[in-house]
Amino acid sequence: MKELMEFYSSQNIGSLFFLFKKDIVQIFATSQQKEEARLQQGPCVDALHFILARDNNCILVTRDKHFVLFSHITTTYVPEDLL
Repeated sequence: MKELMEFYSSQNIGSLFFLFKKDIVQIFATSQQKEEARLQQGPCVDALHFILARDNNCILVTRDKHFVLFSHITTTYVPEDLL
């Protein structure tokens, strides 16, 4: 949410999430996962996304250029890879 708030209004974010409300799953990070993310080279928040995807058997879809730094944790896809 913090990252989205930098670029979009809370009303726009709310509208977007409303469209996917039944499909959204909330995942919480453990202290162990947070510590692993802190030990990675690169932005800790980005590393945590990778760790959470790996540990929850999720597919990580992104265009974020920072995520190349964490390809050793799990695989990422761009949206067109999944079409």
